[in-house]
Amino acid sequence: MKRDILPIASLFLLAAATALGQSPLAFEVASIKQAPPYTMEAVHSGQMKLGLKVDGARAEFGAMTLTDLVSRAYRVRTFQVSGPGWMSSERFDIIAKLPQGSSPDQIPEMLQTLLAERFKLTLRRETKDFPVYALVVTKNGGLKITARPTDYDPTVKAGARPMTLDAYSDMLSRAVDRPVVDMTGLKGEYMLSLTRIMQEMGKQMAARGPSGSSVPPEMASGPADSGAFDIVQDLGLKLEPRKLPLPLLVIDHIEKTATEN
Repeated sequence: MKRDILPIASLFLLAAATALGQSPLAFEVASIKQAPPYTMEAVHSGQMKLGLKVDGARAEFGAMTLTDLVSRAYRVRTFQVSGPGWMSSERFDIIAKLPQGSSPDQIPEMLQTLLAERFKLTLRRETKDFPVYALVVTKNGGLKITARPTDYDPTVKAGARPMTLDAYSDMLSRAVDRPVVDMTGLKGEYMLSLTRIMQEMGKQMAARGPSGSSVPPEMASGPADSGAFDIVQDLGLKLEPRKLPLPLLVIDHIEKTATEN
């Protein structure tokens, strides 16, 4: 039987768009180039830009692996993407133009279309029990971080920056031996100092090798040699080992190189 060339979620988007007489959400144009090998030195020196930056109608994905791109496209964490190992080592720089009238909130759907068309991505959804660390508020001592003030000025340099605890959990995942899931129940952004956790991330990523990938959840058995546990404790938080059923994206097919635009 011939396999479909679009991922499941993209098929739903395509069907919905067809019913409305519209095309699936897509970037107007996108340039995809393989990024140079990842090194901490390149990041610290500014030679390598990591992550997504949106400036007007221009979206830049810096040195992101295909695992990173799939997780962002489908709004899941990287540990919820199951595919070949090279997906977490090969990195790409992507510069894309958003179509007129679109919103940055629609970038994940545009990225789904790009992955399906340029990398021939196909996938399926499953549910799996993952060993994780639940980020919770400690029962004694209380929370030691404050919510983002209404008069926060991003141009003023400070020791802390506003961040959701879900985003902070993603950072913590790179510094311990299991994925971290925010289960604090706290919404909005909180002022968090990132110096210590970024140092811990660097130490753990260097120990894991060039891919910088976290330990596979099924191999996690106990706390790693990480200072992240002390860092969160100083914030009035705690990492508790648990097992949780979470969505899993299983990659059926993906190309190592992108086709031309």
